[in-house]
Amino acid sequence: MLDDLAREQEDLRRRLDLVERDRRWMQDQSLRVDQVRASLDDLLAKADSNRSRHIATDSRIDGLGAIVTKLRDEVDEQAHALDSVSSVRKWAGEISAIQRAL
Repeated sequence: MLDDLAREQEDLRRRLDLVERDRRWMQDQSLRVDQVRASLDDLLAKADSNRSRHIATDSRIDGLGAIVTKLRDEVDEQAHALDSVSSVRKWAGEISAIQRAL
């Protein structure tokens, strides 16, 4: 009978050790899950921030594109005006030359 109790006690001790080992393993897994969740939350926050920056950058690029288009149009107008002035000067020079020749 004492041998049976000793065996049962030893068996219970082994079971308790296994339960304790499993408890520690579950606790470690729980900590890892918490770390993964925290990392995921951090990555999601960074992704949202990057997305917001990307939208803001796209908006700035669109604004700069409109400014560049406007500046090109103005330069084209100035070039056309300069061509007109050059034509007038050319004609004025030719008229002057004709007048002197007469």
